[in-house]
Amino acid sequence: ANSWGVHDLIGNVFEWTGAAASLYPGSTGEVRPLSEPHLMLRGGAAIYKSAGTNAITSTFRVAVPSSTRRAEIGFRLVRAE
Repeated sequence: ANSWGVHDLIGNVFEWTGAAASLYPGSTGEVRPLSEPHLMLRGGAAIYKSAGTNAITSTFRVAVPSSTRRAEIGFRLVRAE
C-alpha cells in the first residue's frame, strides 16, 4: 500500500469508465464510425496478453463496446469522505 493506503491499482483488471469513446483533446488520431455505443477502459490487466505490457499502465485506455463482458474487465470501488 502507498501512503494513502491504496494498493493493487494496476494489473488486475481493465476498469470501466463512464466516458464515451473519444480522442484526447488535440489528438490527431482517426475517429471511425461505431455501430454501437463504446465506453473507455483504463488501466490494464496482466492476463490480457494481446495488448502487451504497454497496456499495464495507468495511462492506457481503449474503447470497447459497452456490451462487452470479459473476465479481465471490472470496476474500482471508491469511497469519498
